[in-house]
Amino acid sequence: MKVLDFGARDGQLKAIIEFYLKQASVTSLDKEPQNHNVEHFEWTGNNKLPFNDNEFDVIVCIGTMNYIPYKNVNGLIQEFNRVLRTDGKLIIAYSWKLNPFNFDGVSYFHCDHVAEIFRTHKRTIKGYLSYIWWEATK
Repeated sequence: MKVLDFGARDGQLKAIIEFYLKQASVTSLDKEPQNHNVEHFEWTGNNKLPFNDNEFDVIVCIGTMNYIPYKNVNGLIQEFNRVLRTDGKLIIAYSWKLNPFNFDGVSYFHCDHVAEIFRTHKRTIKGYLSYIWWEATK
């Protein structure tokens, strides 16, 4: 099982996943890595994730979408869709409120916006949860 942890910071999720799921291989990305196990990658809205199409079984994005400018969300979700396998799962968790350190508010978006992007790629939303708010599969 290949997992992408997008916005991994210090890579703790990688350690947890690989401890409990021995067959998992986790790739961790962050624009400000805080651990040597996390690769540097910054989403600019114009670049591509450095992976092949259909490479990952699972993409996890915890607490990162708040930091993506609204104008770049569509492109990022399209990239998630590209690198996610047909039967893959995307799990996103983010705060419903504005990040208190993001005063300009450019990152605030509603989950319906992201859900609509996935629907255009023929992905379906399995459900909304309280914090980890949806999982999408084809």
